[in-house]
Amino acid sequence: MISIIIPIYNSEKTLKRCVDSILSQTFSDFELLLVDDGSTDGSAAICDEYHVKDARVKVYHKENGGVCSARNLGLSEAKGEYIGWVDSDDFIEADMYELLYKAIINNSFDIAYCDYCFNGKVCKLPDISDGKGEFFRRYLLNPVSPLWITLARKSLYDRYELLFPFDNVIGEDLLITCKLFYYANKCAYVNYSGYNYIEVGESLSRNYTREKSRCLLNNVLELNFFFSKTELYQLIKAELAWVILSAKSFYLFMDRDPKIWYNTESWSNEYILTNKLIGIKGKGMTWLVYILYRIICCLLNVVKIY
Repeated sequence: MISIIIPIYNSEKTLKRCVDSILSQTFSDFELLLVDDGSTDGSAAICDEYHVKDARVKVYHKENGGVCSARNLGLSEAKGEYIGWVDSDDFIEADMYELLYKAIINNSFDIAYCDYCFNGKVCKLPDISDGKGEFFRRYLLNPVSPLWITLARKSLYDRYELLFPFDNVIGEDLLITCKLFYYANKCAYVNYSGYNYIEVGESLSRNYTREKSRCLLNNVLELNFFFSKTELYQLIKAELAWVILSAKSFYLFMDRDPKIWYNTESWSNEYILTNKLIGIKGKGMTWLVYILYRIICCLLNVVKIY
């Protein structure tokens, strides 16, 4: 059996489409955990309706604590051998979990994953059979961090104590997904687009604030620290630098504090001009600040920079 977890907060406009796409799966041996994170709209009532209609649906109502607390609650209550995730804004194709489950069972793999559609456009993920180093080099360049296209053994979460940080509001997918792929002994890539990712105007990933930007940066810094203790670090160091540069850019363009920006993982600044996550204009502006800051510090002898 697999456990499919949906963290929910004020999703009444999209929730039925999401749940219906799961209940209509060709694979039927699953439990669906709807974790209502203190919704103030009609989401809670919708969850209860599905619980009455289908015995596979389990509903948990909790005080609002953020998406990470909802994910952790779902994990703690999950009874399945495998864990799948769906966001309440999105929906999945009818055979997605059947294909992912077969890929795991037929090969005794720890994780199966597939491609996804981003607002109607197919997004391809790297094939991990090319090696984990090459996989992460390409995966770190993905515009989103799709935890929701994975079906993974629950034992991976349990053995390595993979919990979501309670004080986080964004970016938790990248951290947990990378750890899952790293720890897994065998992974199966299913060349198929089974997940429909819909980015709505009010989504967390679109509306960046200082709080969300700092949460994202903290996740990225923790990810860099995690990989720095592994044999893959030198292979993916440039890509990690690009992710760090992108995440800490709010210090320049929102806080306008070049000192904090410069000194946050300062080694990553050497990768500004090769950064594939920032366009030409962004590289130019960032590089200009980098050079000017070094010159000013040198002239004032404020910090040792060489």
